[in-house]
Amino acid sequence: MKKNTNSNKPEENGIYAGTSDRIIDDVVKGKRDYKDSLFCFIFGSEEYKHFSLALYNAVNGSDYTDVNDVTINTLKDVLFINVRNDISFVLKDVMNLYEHQSTFNPNIPVRMFIYSCKLINKYIHDNQLDIYSSTQLELPTPKLLCFYNGIADKEDVSYLRLSDSFKKNIGKTDGGSDIEVTVKMININNGRNEKLLNSCRPLKDYAMFVEQVRKYGAIYDADAEIESEKLADAINNAIDSLPEDSEIKAILESRRAEVVKLCIEEYTKEHSDYVRKIEDDRKNEKISQLEKDNSQLKEDKNQLKEESERKDKIIAEKDKQFETALNGFVRLAKDGKLSVPEAAKYAGMSTEEFEKLM
Repeated sequence: MKKNTNSNKPEENGIYAGTSDRIIDDVVKGKRDYKDSLFCFIFGSEEYKHFSLALYNAVNGSDYTDVNDVTINTLKDVLFINVRNDISFVLKDVMNLYEHQSTFNPNIPVRMFIYSCKLINKYIHDNQLDIYSSTQLELPTPKLLCFYNGIADKEDVSYLRLSDSFKKNIGKTDGGSDIEVTVKMININNGRNEKLLNSCRPLKDYAMFVEQVRKYGAIYDADAEIESEKLADAINNAIDSLPEDSEIKAILESRRAEVVKLCIEEYTKEHSDYVRKIEDDRKNEKISQLEKDNSQLKEDKNQLKEESERKDKIIAEKDKQFETALNGFVRLAKDGKLSVPEAAKYAGMSTEEFEKLM
């Protein structure tokens, strides 16, 4: 393996002393834009459109070779405030929207629906199309993909739908939603979807890189803090561990400082998301346990109430039976069919007590 000739020290690696610590501090405090990621850097850059094309070919089983057919149209904050997708490009009348997820988010169809609307609107504007024309507009066909490489176990391929987010309180006669968006989610962790990874070498190398970085275990330790130098070491080691014939290794090496900085931001955010998820899970677990305990208390209370009511009913029934029997003994004594002492004995009372009832 080629030894890393670049020092891992931030100041010698293009990241000035203390910068990586400031990056982590900014991430924790929410001061940075996190849409930049290594995945976007590799597969969504004008400079590396041949990787975008390779990924498209692998996903679609095509064999396009002309990178000039790829038109990158990723949304930027400059045009759409707070609306910025990961990667999008048009190729042969297909508008491809690619999102990358290191932490599973079920709301990706909502986001991609918004991105699609913005991109189609931009396409109409750029091509000076008239949506009020009597002629049918011809628009590129949107294809929505999410590339997932989080640690949560997900199927090789799954589908997320916008309709899953819609409220379900409509009547049966109203039918379902008139709008649907389906996002195909592909698991690109190393060892998953091997046919796809083997047909796109940059994607396979990226999966290998991510697997190596994750050996720095603090990223997925909710009780740990990210140490910038150790994370930088893990990133540098991941670059060095890529095979010499890797299609992305030379790029990562030539722009090592930029890549390390970018990955520190990305993985610190990933750690922050993971910690937040664990905290939310713990909170929801406590809430769920409290709700369960409260439900059990209510159930126990109802059972005690029912038991008490049942006992009261039995007592009332017994009292009624006793009163009926007692009245019978009193009548028998009054009719002279039983002597007072005999009637008192049968009633379980003293003669004096029984005489008071006569």
